[in-house]
Amino acid sequence: MLDTPESLLGRLQRGRGDAVRELLLMSAEPARQTLIQCLCTEADMSLHAEGFVELVFALSPDLSPWQRWIENLGPDVAEDTRLSVFHTLGELAIRGHGGSRAFLDRYVMAGRHWRDALSQYLVEPLSLGAADWSKLLPRVDEETLAVHVYCKIDDPLWKTLAAGDARVDQALRAA
Repeated sequence: MLDTPESLLGRLQRGRGDAVRELLLMSAEPARQTLIQCLCTEADMSLHAEGFVELVFALSPDLSPWQRWIENLGPDVAEDTRLSVFHTLGELAIRGHGGSRAFLDRYVMAGRHWRDALSQYLVEPLSLGAADWSKLLPRVDEETLAVHVYCKIDDPLWKTLAAGDARVDQALRAA
């Protein structure tokens, strides 16, 4: 939930520029802690994802508390929260934040909300290899598979997978 609108955390959660300036003027460790606290908010903050990504690169916080928070998101957490979290994580991975890419790769294979994490792989340059897709295919429904094939139809991965999986072959032919 969002903190009070007057607090630094509340203003940051709402994407206020004055909060960003204040955060960047703070000592490094309290600023990092505030950013992590902000990232661990159950709310739709997807409109501010790019700003949070910039702050992660500017402040270089240890993201492991946020990653643990993501791992512990319950089955009943709101869809808006999940999509916001994975969008921010995906943006970090796309922009080259190695720890985020590694976490996203692991989470999509074994996390509770792996379907939401998988949606980040629709965006270039994120991709999964044939071995990972082979493990995921039994859990992926037809619609999700079709979307992934369609979005990256030119990826030779799909032809490789289609040779051994009738569902992928069908999705590839339909795309």
